[in-house]
Amino acid sequence: MKTKYLLAFISLFAITTVARANNPGTHVLVLPAYVVTAPRTLPIEQSVNTSLEAFRQQNLNRLQSILASSQVFAKSLRPLQLATATPASVKESKGKVKS
Repeated sequence: MKTKYLLAFISLFAITTVARANNPGTHVLVLPAYVVTAPRTLPIEQSVNTSLEAFRQQNLNRLQSILASSQVFAKSLRPLQLATATPASVKESKGKVKS
């Protein structure tokens, strides 16, 4: 008994849905279109972007100068490293007494 009522309800719902789908043009709403004309960025945003770009460029210049000075420093240390390296021949003769 319950299944007959459920089956009748589902079939009535399906028929109603199909009938509504076949006649979609009864309630058509035309919504208004709004056109907004505004600048992409405000003057304050432009000033912030300009100051950020200047800050980035300043940091990039500092980084480049640090890298250049570190390369010069590394080149100046290379002879010092070569001079302080102990050759194998000196290590072997360390235990022997020179005459």
